[in-house]
Amino acid sequence: MLVATKRLPAGTLSADIALFGEKAQVKTQLVGRHSISALLAAAAVAHELGVENTQVIKSLGTVSAV
Repeated sequence: MLVATKRLPAGTLSADIALFGEKAQVKTQLVGRHSISALLAAAAVAHELGVENTQVIKSLGTVSAV
């Protein structure tokens, strides 16, 4: 679940999310709020595959644009 987004300097996007019972702040170089939706979808898939929430949250911030 997306709680809030905020554009930071240098094109960084910050999102406060609630992910399977854990709250986290994710910062990404991806552009646009739709990118957060893509990250949340990837997080849901990772969760279903058994990846730990802490690893999912940590990994979301490393995704970069292609």
